[in-house]
Amino acid sequence: MDTACGIVAASQMSELSWGPMKQDDLFDSRSSVHKLVETYTAEELLKKSGNHVREPGRNAPIDVLAGRRGAKTIRSAAKRAVLAMELDLANGKLTDALHAYGYAAWAHAGLPRRDLKEPSRPWVVTTDYARLEVQPGTRREDGDGPSEYIGVPYGSYARLAMLHWQSVAYKTGSREVFIGRSISDALKQMNLPHNSDANSQLREQIDRLSVCTIRFSVEGGSKGLLLNHTLVEEAEYAYQRSISGKGGDRRFIQRLILTKAYYDQLMKFPVTMDETAILELMDSPTALDIYTWLCWRLPYIKDEARIGWTSLKAQLGPNIKSMSDFKPVFRVCFMAAHAVYRGADMELADFGVILRPSPPPVPQRRLVNGVSLAR
Repeated sequence: MDTACGIVAASQMSELSWGPMKQDDLFDSRSSVHKLVETYTAEELLKKSGNHVREPGRNAPIDVLAGRRGAKTIRSAAKRAVLAMELDLANGKLTDALHAYGYAAWAHAGLPRRDLKEPSRPWVVTTDYARLEVQPGTRREDGDGPSEYIGVPYGSYARLAMLHWQSVAYKTGSREVFIGRSISDALKQMNLPHNSDANSQLREQIDRLSVCTIRFSVEGGSKGLLLNHTLVEEAEYAYQRSISGKGGDRRFIQRLILTKAYYDQLMKFPVTMDETAILELMDSPTALDIYTWLCWRLPYIKDEARIGWTSLKAQLGPNIKSMSDFKPVFRVCFMAAHAVYRGADMELADFGVILRPSPPPVPQRRLVNGVSLAR
């Protein structure tokens, strides 16, 4: 969707929905990026944030918007304004196509942001109520040579590939997922940009996901659940010549079957997300993790929830060394996730974040006298 359309639509919504704001409201932690965009228009807010001087320690959205990712976050919020108008005009008819699905366990803990230095090293995340362990799998590189560890899946492309598989499986009601005839075809089906880096990243992460083993343990009250999974039961692949013509043929997994245990858990505990929001966050694995967490948490909480920095770092920044390094990364990614989750009622605070009951990220459907409506 064109950015200019987002700016115009945000301006129109500003005139209809919001009155003028005082300058002080720019520094109010309750003034979400959506409210600021709809009040000032994206164009005006871009200018204000460009001229703004950030004050360390302040949690106002304008301080985050004045940062490196601020312009992209503002434009994302403008796009959400357009999408919200279209959904209203279409009476929810567009919502089915927008739905993406993930497995709820990934809302508790995610994959690493970057590649681990040692390919045989497992990835472990431990929080107050959950533990994730991912064991890397192996791949035989040459003929009858020995199998070698290829490392734990990591980064945005691992998350995007897994979300795509889960969405296809959930929507079709089948464990079988067709990825694509080629890496270019796979990128096209996932609506991802096609370039040499994307080709390499997606191919590698699909390989890693197809052979890794995951262990989730989740506790709540006096009960707990332990799950041991491989993600993929069966995979079909073909060898294809690299675009550069160097390095020989490389295998590409074209079709796979999720394991029954993993598929059953996905169908039992899905998290509903917005496919277009996922694509806007594709450059940030941390923002994708925060968005997944918010999509799982916000629609189901009954009362205001206050979450401190220690808990946030354990879950969403386990491989960031210090809290002082984690906080600015989290603030930027939290704002980016908020920009694509229009109905989210949440704010940054000195102690961490405040979450409040919110509608789902994409309008759900309900039947009224046999007619399917959005809500």
